[in-house]
Amino acid sequence: MTTTSRSERQSRTRPRVPASAAVRSILQHAAKRLHAAADGKLSTKSLHELRIACRRAESALRLCQDAADGRALRWLKQRLMTFRGACNEARDDDVLCKWVQRSGTSASPSLCQAIRDHREEVQPRITELARWLSDKHRFRRRSQKVVKQLQACQLQSPIAQVFGQRLFDEVSCFVKSLPANREEISALHRLRIVGKRLRYASELVTSIWPDVALTELNEHLHLLQDRLGSIHDKVVGARRLCKRLPNRLTRAAQPLARKAQETATRLHRKFWRWWQAYPIERMLADTTTEVVALISKRP
Repeated sequence: MTTTSRSERQSRTRPRVPASAAVRSILQHAAKRLHAAADGKLSTKSLHELRIACRRAESALRLCQDAADGRALRWLKQRLMTFRGACNEARDDDVLCKWVQRSGTSASPSLCQAIRDHREEVQPRITELARWLSDKHRFRRRSQKVVKQLQACQLQSPIAQVFGQRLFDEVSCFVKSLPANREEISALHRLRIVGKRLRYASELVTSIWPDVALTELNEHLHLLQDRLGSIHDKVVGARRLCKRLPNRLTRAAQPLARKAQETATRLHRKFWRWWQAYPIERMLADTTTEVVALISKRP
């Protein structure tokens, strides 16, 4: 893996982006995605982009909690979480349908149709929530309030340090989420979620504080997300094939459910072999050093 040395990172001349501008850009992008989702059915690609936009917005709002805490911020966090939950269900259907289709069994066509039928049932809820958030500029108005609070706070205190403290908390959560028992696949689910939060938080902080790159951390978290995502997809797929399909298809789905679970187990073992090849302790120690330096630095 290609990494960037500390001296190379310090020699870079990247423009510093104000915290309020960085957060505003993320929230505006999420608002655009919500508006697009309110206009019609989401493709697999557009649903993926929408979920990423929502996750980035949630991460930005978590970083803002100490600088712009208020009703608008809490409203945005709660609504984004609810909306993303509906999107996650549709996304799981898309991934499962594609996998079942590739399996090429005699039951694949009927199983795929049942999965698509469920996806069609979820779609109206996504559209309804997106329209409600976009209607009367509900999402945009509260986003603007949060940005204004950040702008006011910037005049009195160094926001980058405030964000750095929140990033330090995200690093601590990631460390606490490292599974103690490697035999449990479910233990990786929390690590996957916390890893996403840390990745998006670090990306935002490095955009407003150019002296801190966290290149190695972000590359590792990207790879981590891909590998844990593959395990998660198979675990969820096996569960859905067992419990979410019509009774008439339960028996036909059992072989694929077992295959999905076996694949998840194999990917789980492969993940830990990959994990052991990374100097995770040293990487987290370097990351912590950079974040502490960010917090301690004079504006």
